[in-house]
Amino acid sequence: SFWNQVAAKMVDAKLPRISTYLKETHQLIQQNQNWSEIVVARLGELYLWAESFKKRDLLSPNMREELYRSLGKIVKKADILEQHPSTKDLWFILGKKEGVDIEGRSFRKIWLQGQQTKQQALILDYAFGSMGYEQQYIVGDLLDGALVYYSKAYPQRAIFESFDSAKIYEKTELYTHKDLNSVLTSYAEALVQNPWLFSFPVGLSKLKAFMNDKKELQIKDTNNAIIPLSTIKEETLWKILAISGGHSVSLFGEWNGLHFEPLSMLTENGVISFA
Repeated sequence: SFWNQVAAKMVDAKLPRISTYLKETHQLIQQNQNWSEIVVARLGELYLWAESFKKRDLLSPNMREELYRSLGKIVKKADILEQHPSTKDLWFILGKKEGVDIEGRSFRKIWLQGQQTKQQALILDYAFGSMGYEQQYIVGDLLDGALVYYSKAYPQRAIFESFDSAKIYEKTELYTHKDLNSVLTSYAEALVQNPWLFSFPVGLSKLKAFMNDKKELQIKDTNNAIIPLSTIKEETLWKILAISGGHSVSLFGEWNGLHFEPLSMLTENGVISFA
């Protein structure tokens, strides 16, 4: 196909992230009947990449480094640990997402939130072949440790310098947005710091979940605005409906600029993972 042909050229040009992005776009066209909105948004992001690279000398050093990494520059974990400061906190595991990307690589995302710093962090790991992941994380656990962020422009992806299970389980405080407008405002502020964000962690409270006339899951905020959802598993759909039971719920997940993907439910008794 056209998309895969151009993707192959991007590999030759040593731009692996662009290659993957093009393959993902082709897959989205095949999987979605109403694909035009998605593709227009992704073409806009490709244009941003191209224009940013042409004008890279005008970017700040931190922003330029962020651009290179978004294009596929490989950074060794040892270099990150050596060159960047650590952030010590009690890190609460909010959500987990696992899957296989378009390149056939198994990946795992672990989303964390610091109890003192209120900072959020993403642990992103890849597993190759039959090899498993080096560390195991359980949603709802509280970890006492020091994280080192990859980026100075907009801290998100990180690795642990060291950690252990928290010795004392205190009541965890989780930051959530009050409505969709609050999410969009925070997302816009994040894009100013890093225009090449691929996912944005979002907690939303006081949501109502229900089935519409087409038997589709709908979630609305306190302003009755419908939260646009990504395609979710049927098991997750029924779990949200069953646990909420018509009452308001709090959800944590990823926002990609167009859709929200729920990864867990936040309750008074802890976190329920959908992974």
